[in-house]
Amino acid sequence: LKDDASTYTYEDREATNGCQYQVVIKDANNVERKTSIVTAASATLKAGDAIDLDGQTYYLGGNALANGSFEMGFTGWTDGKGNTLAAPYFQVVSAGGNDGQTYLQAYGNGGSSSESAVNTQFDLNANTNYYFSVASCNMPGGISCRVGPGREGSTSISPKMYIDNKTTNWVTQFISFNSGESTLGRIQLYNLAAKAQIDQVLLCQLYSTRDSAIADGIE
Repeated sequence: LKDDASTYTYEDREATNGCQYQVVIKDANNVERKTSIVTAASATLKAGDAIDLDGQTYYLGGNALANGSFEMGFTGWTDGKGNTLAAPYFQVVSAGGNDGQTYLQAYGNGGSSSESAVNTQFDLNANTNYYFSVASCNMPGGISCRVGPGREGSTSISPKMYIDNKTTNWVTQFISFNSGESTLGRIQLYNLAAKAQIDQVLLCQLYSTRDSAIADGIE
């Protein structure tokens, strides 16, 4: 490494979803210093791709969110009042997302039941394994942006992941979870500080065979 301050870039072209990385260096006093661990997340997963969960291989079904990349505008996405997302609180921007294409831009900063919040419900099968991923940037951090199983007649959820990338760079987060007894889930995003952005939202059932996963992706 150079003696003066420098920027380094590492690219792993063989990385797969879930690979972890950490930089370890020794300073001038021979003291070891470590960065935080970062985990690789694929932005190009599709039905039939393999995912490891607790040492067992599963296969991704189709995306249960038909408009996860916002290519159909606000279709399928609702606010804190249960209405379809709309201006002036949201905009679907036509270029510049995680894949260079459309993404959702927030312009409001309201609470969970406001028109400037995202509160979108999706169906789950009970006692079933799922994979969820989302690309984001400029998020508020904390616990106001989350996804997880819920229950009928209530807007509360059991969070499985917090969407908390506060940087200005697109970052993909992912998690695998079991739905338990729940037959529905929610994506809740609020207190968005008029700058949050999300893209490529993916929710897939996990199958034990690749053929079943591909068949689900075709349906």
